[in-house]
Amino acid sequence: MHNVREREAVAAAIAAGVTEKTDQEEARRAVLKHDPSLRDAPLSADGISQVQASGRRLGALFHMQAQSPMRDRSNSNSSALSGGTTSADASSVFRRPDVVLVSPLRRALMTATELFLNSAQDDQDPHAGRNTPKFIAVEALREKRTGMACDERSSVVELRKEFPHVDFSDIERGLPAVPMGEDNEAVRARGRIYLDQRLQHVEGSHLAIGK
Repeated sequence: MHNVREREAVAAAIAAGVTEKTDQEEARRAVLKHDPSLRDAPLSADGISQVQASGRRLGALFHMQAQSPMRDRSNSNSSALSGGTTSADASSVFRRPDVVLVSPLRRALMTATELFLNSAQDDQDPHAGRNTPKFIAVEALREKRTGMACDERSSVVELRKEFPHVDFSDIERGLPAVPMGEDNEAVRARGRIYLDQRLQHVEGSHLAIGK
C-alpha cells in the first residue's frame, strides 16, 4: 500500500513542476514520514492480485509434483547414473515447504499466507490441506527500520489476531533487537547471523523464507 502512496506523491510532485530527482525523492519520503495510516501497511489491491496469481502458479507446480508417476520415481536412480533427468527429478524441486520463515511486517505475512496457506487450501490435491507448513515470524528477516511508519511492525497482539496460523514466539522473545535507523550493512549482518547460527536449528526438510 505504501508503494502506491509513494508513486502518487512523486507523480503529484512532477505534475506540480518538480523536476529535480532529489526533490522528487523528498516528496516520496515525506508521505511515508507523515502519514500514520501507513504504519505496517498491508498489500495494495494490485499486490494482493499479483500474489494470488503467484500462489496459483506455485500450487500448479506443487500439484505437478504430487501427480508425478511412481514409475518415474522408481527409475530415477538408474537415470541419474546414466546422466539423464526424469520427470520426477525435474519436479522434485517443487515441494511444499514444511516451514515458512517470514518477516513480521504485515505485507510479508500476507504474501507468505497467500503463497503457502491459501494456495494449498485451494489446490485440487487432496493431500495439500493436510500438509500445510508451520509459519514462523522471524524478526531478523524484517526490512530495515528506517524510522518511517511503513517499516514499523504492528504489535504481536494485533498480528496474532490477523494471522492466527503464525508462530510469533520468536518476536515475543525479542530475538534479535532491531534498532531504529540501522544501515544496510547492519541489515545484512543480522540476516547473515540468523542464517549462519539459527537456521540450522529450524526443524523441517523443506524451508521457504519470506522477507
